[in-house]
Amino acid sequence: MAFDPTGQEGPVAVNKLQLRSVRCSEGGLYISGMKTGGLLHFNGSKIQMLAEAPKGSQDAQVFRNGLLLNDSRAGVLRYSGDDDGTEDRALEVPYFEASDHQRHDPDELRMLKRGYARGLCVLSGTLVAGGSTPAGISLYNLKENRKLLTVRFTKNQREAINDIILWPH
Repeated sequence: MAFDPTGQEGPVAVNKLQLRSVRCSEGGLYISGMKTGGLLHFNGSKIQMLAEAPKGSQDAQVFRNGLLLNDSRAGVLRYSGDDDGTEDRALEVPYFEASDHQRHDPDELRMLKRGYARGLCVLSGTLVAGGSTPAGISLYNLKENRKLLTVRFTKNQREAINDIILWPH
């Protein structure tokens, strides 16, 4: 039986894995989320763990010979390259103080996720763009292991960059 998303039959609608990204390539689907434990690979017949990642990571993807992801809980963009660890990177996403934000009530302040990494786009073999809360984008040079610049579009913590893509692609 084929799954029809508009029909009544099918899996129960739950969000146990908190999926954040699904990427398609010739090799299959690459799936990651806040609770997947890493980067999952679906080859058309089965799902396997391709690479483990810290809990709370998102936007995981294969990059060069390793794994690139947003470690949102730690507030860093991570790249784990070759097996000997010489290419491992952990670059901080922008973190702003509460005073940097627009005024908000105390209930909203508890929900504020300053320095929360989200959205990730490979620009070249060394350059990566990553989003953060409040809505901002940073450009990282993985080869030089440094953040080059950050552009913040708002001080409103309710707004965030959730996806970044090259256009046209």
